[in-house]
Amino acid sequence: MDVELATVRDFLAEHEPFSDLPEAVLNALPARLVARYYRRGSVLVEHGASNAFLFVLRSGSVDILDSQGGLVERAEVGESFGVSSVMTGGPSNYRLKAHTDSLCLLLPADAFAELMATSPPFNRHFLGQQAGRIRAAIESVRAADAGSAILRTRVRDILRSAPITISPDADVTAAARLMTQRRVSALLVTDADALVGIVTDRDLRAKVVAEARPRASPSRRS
Repeated sequence: MDVELATVRDFLAEHEPFSDLPEAVLNALPARLVARYYRRGSVLVEHGASNAFLFVLRSGSVDILDSQGGLVERAEVGESFGVSSVMTGGPSNYRLKAHTDSLCLLLPADAFAELMATSPPFNRHFLGQQAGRIRAAIESVRAADAGSAILRTRVRDILRSAPITISPDADVTAAARLMTQRRVSALLVTDADALVGIVTDRDLRAKVVAEARPRASPSRRS
């Protein structure tokens, strides 16, 4: 066997699922691979484009991005990607982009299909990988739905207690005491059941302490 092919064979033998292939199959596999180098930032496969190869990362790292450019996964040395499109023959669901200068070994679709049909461990590995990504996508959608539900919650549904009010004629000492007693940081200022303002602990600090106002200043001035 050629020295370079032997080196590739030894590399594959260190990483699943190639490590589970019969020795004769593993020995013949390097001759069917295409080595391709990608500069940092270059795109291996665009989202929605056709793809005829399984990529095996020999060196570097490659980002697997969704249609919005969000990072789904970062492939590292020894990992395989491009599975969904090469398995179905359809357009790629992801954009593959070199995160660093990367060297990839490309396995043609026909060779991939042959291994899927003849090697149960190889088949289980990639079907399991796809199932894992589907589960992750479902969980992501569920999380997004949960977030939407929270955003639709009405304010009245998260109120812990009735609002605390104070008269505009009460002095700031009374306001500070009431905040402390009720463990709140703001009071609604009401006059004859009409809301006329709000006084906060920040108002007390900024306007009473900083400006050295008398402690008996009415709340309406805050």
